[in-house]
Amino acid sequence: EEADLMGALAEEMEMVREEGREEGSERKLSELVEFYVEYVAKKMSETGKTAEVIMSDLPILPECYDRVLETLARKG
Repeated sequence: EEADLMGALAEEMEMVREEGREEGSERKLSELVEFYVEYVAKKMSETGKTAEVIMSDLPILPECYDRVLETLARKG
């Protein structure tokens, strides 16, 4: 199940890359960030690992990385 999730995520990331600066790419990035935030928060709760450790195993766009960490920090 997790492999399917990561495959779908990789496809979504490729679509965002292809869109580049086209209209809607910021919305897509925001959706990806929200997905990562939910996923990483869940994994942090389950494993006790830090966000950085969890994200090191994910195919994450560089432009999403800091936004995910900032959002997680705000959520406390």
